[in-house]
Amino acid sequence: GMEATVPQRYIKVFANTLTCLSKLGDDLYLEANHDKIILRTLNNAHSAFSAFQFDLKFFDSYDLRDNIDRKCQIKAKPCQAIFKQYHNMESIVLALDEDEQKLRFEIRCKHGIQKMYKLAFVECEVMKAIYNKDEGFNHIVTLPRRLLECVGNFQNGLEEITVLATRNSIKVKSYTDESKSNDRRSLQTEMDLNPLDFEEFDIKSDFRVTFCLKEFKLMLNFCDSLGQLLTCYIDKAGQPLSISVRYFGIFECDFVLATMIDPTLDSSQTPTTTSSSSAVMSTSEAVRTEKRKRKSDHLSPSNLSTSPRIIQSSTSPRGSPSPIVSPIFGSQRMSNPFESVGDPSPHSQTSNPETFEHAMEEESHFKKRARSMDGMSDHMEVINDPMDDDEEVPSSFPEK
Repeated sequence: GMEATVPQRYIKVFANTLTCLSKLGDDLYLEANHDKIILRTLNNAHSAFSAFQFDLKFFDSYDLRDNIDRKCQIKAKPCQAIFKQYHNMESIVLALDEDEQKLRFEIRCKHGIQKMYKLAFVECEVMKAIYNKDEGFNHIVTLPRRLLECVGNFQNGLEEITVLATRNSIKVKSYTDESKSNDRRSLQTEMDLNPLDFEEFDIKSDFRVTFCLKEFKLMLNFCDSLGQLLTCYIDKAGQPLSISVRYFGIFECDFVLATMIDPTLDSSQTPTTTSSSSAVMSTSEAVRTEKRKRKSDHLSPSNLSTSPRIIQSSTSPRGSPSPIVSPIFGSQRMSNPFESVGDPSPHSQTSNPETFEHAMEEESHFKKRARSMDGMSDHMEVINDPMDDDEEVPSSFPEK
């Protein structure tokens, strides 16, 4: 159905394109038209989208049978393995075999080595993101290396960053969750950039946007491999951030990042129509917040109180007082049945002779019990309860 040949001088760009696509999303969408080939992908969180357009000048030869557009979907991960050793490649033939339903890569390497890879594909509709690169928007033109040096100062594992820009300044800082702003363990990073360091800095209205850092760095690394200037378009929070770069008029790529909706906006100020990517971004944030909530709930003291490390029954097997379990640390403190052994204090004596006589009998009973059970602690760590009256007390215990 379609066949295109990539020359050696563009193999690096083509290989880096497929590697970037495979790192961003799981599925690769291919569209072959009469004047170009477009590769698209979307990440699992639906917060990042990319589209790569190859002009016919990019290929040595291009053949589209019957001049009918072809659209298909393949898995992106295998492409990363195919082009891992692109330095040894001399030419690549990309072909769609509609009879076998396979996308074929015929690779000619050095020393006459020939390789062939086939990936199954399915026909699908065209997937597009809703975004607009309008000159009326705020836009910044710069080298990718400058932005890479900036985001390289943020700690690993940081999920989102916030960019604040005015007509005369721009600031980049790590995103802070308001509910966890008092967390001392979190590292907060903030950088002020000089607008004069950019090739173009056209900010018509102030904005504050928050977006994912991982996907942003992936896009910057690819743009840096091209060595060309990139243009960032942004309107306001809740609207997508788009990055565009062109390669000598034969290759163009667009990256789209969803941004968080500003919670400080009133409902009257919230835009009635938002892009699909920004809407999905708010959904992914809700899922991430729910995961954090579940994790914090799992470690909360209320959970630990219901699930202590040592679980004891509410009633001891012989009717003695049950042990006390600490709800916070899960440790236990056993009730001591011999706490009342000893001379009774004057405050514990009562004026009733019968009650006092009964107390003395109880005291004598516990003293005998204590003497008979002397040495039991050598063989038992904790005594849970006193033994029953009808139970025989052993006269001796084995030595250690």
